[in-house]
Amino acid sequence: AQAILAQIFGILISERLGIEVIYSNCDDEVTCFRSVNNCIDWQEGQCSQALSLEAASQAFAAGRKIFNDTLSDHMLLSEIFGKNAIFTEDESPYDPPPAILLGPSGYVGLDGLYVFKEAVDAAWLAHRIDLLSWRSYGAAEAKNLFDNPAALLADGVEAAYGCNSSVTTFSTKMAEHISLGWVCVAEGFWLNPACAALGAAWRTECLVLLDDD
Repeated sequence: AQAILAQIFGILISERLGIEVIYSNCDDEVTCFRSVNNCIDWQEGQCSQALSLEAASQAFAAGRKIFNDTLSDHMLLSEIFGKNAIFTEDESPYDPPPAILLGPSGYVGLDGLYVFKEAVDAAWLAHRIDLLSWRSYGAAEAKNLFDNPAALLADGVEAAYGCNSSVTTFSTKMAEHISLGWVCVAEGFWLNPACAALGAAWRTECLVLLDDD
């Protein structure tokens, strides 16, 4: 959706303002936030400054910057999430969601989660199960509404990043998950503590959460 929105912005800017638009990609909201704030090395989750044309040219030649100028690599973004880029948890202007190990399902949440309305309605109509409550996901009737990891793996679904990353933003989050008891398995899936405790049964007993990245 954000890529489509960016295309729409680009068309409007080009046609209405007569400004040439060049599209370039950034993989994560935090790295995008650094890019629009004129950081070089933003693709690696870092922020250094190249304020002179000479420094910018050197960064460009070294692959640390997309464009050979002193301007930000990205001038307009359709989505950013700057909290992790500029605040520590203690400095954050809003409280994180209180969703750490809330019950027997082993649910650990660091961000908001979304489930399609069709699934919510189907669970309620067929079983009177409320998928808007985390407590419901331990019920077999709820889990049967979703493809389990084994089915997705059989269909060729692969994890995008696996268990390691050279990007600081991702590797930091991976380390944070490990500190909370998560385990990354050979298939590249990250298992919360309850799923990890199931051993090989995680492939059929756990649900898969898809990240927007």
